Amino acid sequence: MIYYPQEDSFNLNFQLLEYNTIYAVPNLGTIFFILVIILLLIPISIALVFFARSLKELRKHSQNLKEFLYWKGTIRFFTESYMEILLAVSLNVYMINNELDYVGVKFSNSFAILFFILATGLPIWIIIFFWINYSKWDDKEFLKKYSPVLEGTRKSYIEFE
Repeated sequence: MIYYPQEDSFNLNFQLLEYNTIYAVPNLGTIFFILVIILLLIPISIALVFFARSLKELRKHSQNLKEFLYWKGTIRFFTESYMEILLAVSLNVYMINNELDYVGVKFSNSFAILFFILATGLPIWIIIFFWINYSKWDDKEFLKKYSPVLEGTRKSYIEFE
């Protein structure tokens, strides 16, 4: 169990939303544990790929896990939890605590800085990446990987004449 020093909420509004501390990890709660599970699935996926070469039955499961873990599932998870992650890590970065005697504070600060960079860079990357690959939006392989981001996007609105 990681200990965090007692902190009050940033203000009453954050307390009402159950952001009871300034640290990102406890504020994220379930989202943080899902991130940990995704990270733990990576070595399992690698092992499945290794064993799927010799066991035919594992190939389908290995492929499904690979598609979920590296493309569809992770992209959907980040797009659906984007605002919560951004709010929690922004609060942690804004109110960064220098009580480095606690492992939890060090970890939460490092986690917040890393995910703040990722969360602020993600929209920029999405715009640039999909603008460059605009011609591939109808390609089945491209949609197989990136369909969670493109769902609901109307291509006819962004075509230029």
